[in-house]
Amino acid sequence: MTINDPTAASAIRACSDAVKPAIMATEFALKLSTALLMVFAGTLALVHMEVYLSVPQSTFDFTTLF
Repeated sequence: MTINDPTAASAIRACSDAVKPAIMATEFALKLSTALLMVFAGTLALVHMEVYLSVPQSTFDFTTLF
């Protein structure tokens, strides 16, 4: 096989055409998983804030203990 062999070029072209949809699918999966992770983190922060603010804050002062 020589460097200027047209069959080698066609084999490389076919391989690159097959790889492009796989890369696009992988990018989509990563973007979707990132978005879901961000939604989960935001929901977790909101639930934490809701639970934290729903508990009455303690006004107990340790200086009045004795």
